[in-house]
Amino acid sequence: MNKKIISLIFAGAAGAFALAGCAGGGQTVDDKTASLKPGTYTGQSSENDEEGGGYATVSLTIGENNAIENVVFETFEKNGNSKYTEDYGKINGEASNKAYYEKAQKAVEASKGYAEQYMKVQSLTEVDAVSGATISYNQFVEAVQSALQKAAQ
Repeated sequence: MNKKIISLIFAGAAGAFALAGCAGGGQTVDDKTASLKPGTYTGQSSENDEEGGGYATVSLTIGENNAIENVVFETFEKNGNSKYTEDYGKINGEASNKAYYEKAQKAVEASKGYAEQYMKVQSLTEVDAVSGATISYNQFVEAVQSALQKAAQ
């Protein structure tokens, strides 16, 4: 009986470690200390199921000495349509819920600043989340990390 319990505990712990290894898409890369290869790299966040869902992409250009030279960030709806349009937040092509539409448009404008801020501060940990665009912030961080992982290989 004790062997069964010990086996179950061991199997549960092994499963937890395996799942923890999958969380976040892998290892975090520190853009200040990692040795990154110059070039342009792309990254994509996982899909988010909150507030209509969607995902984000980043194109990140790294120069000598890990300098972030260019960042292009864009968010997309689940169907692949860009959120960076005046139609984002409309329902059936109309801004029938004005508060929702305005919130969606403010989030888009705020999220556009993440790439600019990253270029300025040159460190992902120093990019601040903007209230109303937290989902985009999380997607930005995840997509940049994905690109940095490729640059660190």
